[in-house]
Amino acid sequence: MNLEQLHEQWRQLDAKIDRALELDLEILRAANVPPIRQRIHRWAFWPSLDILFAAFVLVFFGNFAFNHVHELAMLLPAMLVMGAGILLILTSVLQLKTVFGIDWDGPIFQMQSEMEKLHIAKIRQFKWVILCAPLVGFCALLVVLQSILDYLPQKISILDKIDSTWLLANAIFGVLFVPVAYGIALFMARNFGHRTWWQRTLDDISGRTIHAARRDLRRWREVGDLSATPGD
Repeated sequence: MNLEQLHEQWRQLDAKIDRALELDLEILRAANVPPIRQRIHRWAFWPSLDILFAAFVLVFFGNFAFNHVHELAMLLPAMLVMGAGILLILTSVLQLKTVFGIDWDGPIFQMQSEMEKLHIAKIRQFKWVILCAPLVGFCALLVVLQSILDYLPQKISILDKIDSTWLLANAIFGVLFVPVAYGIALFMARNFGHRTWWQRTLDDISGRTIHAARRDLRRWREVGDLSATPGD
């Protein structure tokens, strides 16, 4: 057997090994992708629910704003809540776009990248919901109370029935809560970002479904050693 024949046999052996590895990867894909995809599509129920809730908020508070368009003191709280509802819809739609834009037949590292986008987007949305909750919640309370009073025969303003000091204190608290709580969250992220309990908290915030999918994809990639073959 000369050297050329030896090289030919070696190339044939390499080709057989490559075909065997490709088959193994396809088996891994067939076994792992469907449950991950189903899990993520089920998770899409929650941003869809957020959109429905925000749409109801826009209709309710939009109608209130239309009926009180000449009352600036009640119009502003309604507009602020509506603005929060619009932002909730936008962030939820972007999450759904990411979910249904995942190429489940593509490379694993791209799936991981999309999953990380979902993870970050959900945490960011949760953060701003918490930061704005005191101010938006207070404004929503005023509007809901005024809406109830609007059904009475006589015209009554909720602002006339509530102590002005209490109103001012709640408004100031809601406004100041945003930068103060944001600073605390930033401090926690910088000082405890690499701690296990902090990462576990973020995973819980983003949702156990996303956390499980990220874990499965990471495990799959490690088993298949796909990080070395990004062109898969």
